[in-house]
This record gives sequence, structure tokens and C-alpha cells, in this order.
Amino acid sequence: MTEIKNKKQCKILICGDELVELKRHAYQLPECRSVEPKIQRYKGNKPFVFSLDELSWIVAVLEAVLNDPHGYPVIELNPWNMEYVPKTDERYCTCKRLYQRLEAEYNKKLDENS
Repeated sequence: MTEIKNKKQCKILICGDELVELKRHAYQLPECRSVEPKIQRYKGNKPFVFSLDELSWIVAVLEAVLNDPHGYPVIELNPWNMEYVPKTDERYCTCKRLYQRLEAEYNKKLDENS
């Protein structure tokens, strides 16, 4: 049973600026509400454990954010504020790196499970 569980989980260390960008967009996970509070509590000091479903939703949200035609949405929750910055902004570049890492890990797990 543990082997099956491990095949359906991904452990990924996310810290620093990548963690800031993940937390910035984690609230947008409508189909995966249970992971958002875990992400907000996450400190980046040990690998985060995602289920494959959770990881697929996070990858999808980050992809949508990166492809927003208005630019990169920089969202602050307290107090709530949103602005669009150019895709040359460092926050966009950080989010793109995170997206690429998470997507690669997701695809790797899918290959392992097939």
C-alpha cells in the first residue's frame, strides 16, 4: 500500500522567491481547496508533499497565470490588491521557473505511473 501511495505523491522543495509566487497564486485552486491552506502554512524548510491531483491543479493555475494576456498578475491578499506587470518582471521569471519545475515533476510522475 505504501508503494502505491508513494507513486501518487510528489515531494518537492519550494523555497525563497518561488514559494512567494506559489503562495501568491495558491488561492486560485477552486477544485483543490484543501491544498491552499497547506501551501499558505508551508515554510519551505522541507519538501512539500503533493498528490498528483493537487500538483496537476497547481501546474494548470500557474500555466494560466503565466499566459494571462494582460501581463503577469501580482496579487497581494492583505490588503487585497492586484496589478499587472510586464512579463520581463523578475516575479514572472520566478513563477515561470517554478512552473517548469513542477510541470517536469508532474510529467515524470505520470510516466512512472503508466
